[in-house]
Amino acid sequence: MCSPAPRPARPPAPRVLVIEDDARTGALLGEVLSDERYDVHIAADGAEGLAAAVAFDPHFVLLDVHLPVVHGIEVAQHLRVAEDGHQRVIIGTSGFGPPRGEPPPAFDHWVPKPIDIDQLCALLHDVWQERFADHAWHA
Repeated sequence: MCSPAPRPARPPAPRVLVIEDDARTGALLGEVLSDERYDVHIAADGAEGLAAAVAFDPHFVLLDVHLPVVHGIEVAQHLRVAEDGHQRVIIGTSGFGPPRGEPPPAFDHWVPKPIDIDQLCALLHDVWQERFADHAWHA
């Protein structure tokens, strides 16, 4: 009896670390992004987010700026220093606009709250195509 031919391995999904202190918002983002076939990990504060970034090694970090324990801007700065050649994309979120109209230097992009899910998904897809094209993943 022949065994079936092995299926080609599916490329791994992009990893998104959501660092969000509002549990409902974090859970909703996790659910929506998982439905869009992203591999999602949620952290509830800045310190937990820094630890998760090491363990989870995300492609994207969706980072609330106003966090307890370690402020989001400080988290972004730590992530930038610790990149070690990783192509991590840091996306800041806040109900307030970014300082001076542009994302702070440690951030690559800014998505205002309330988050427009279609806008976020389009951003993730576009950035994936630009920066990680060799990974051959499609949502």
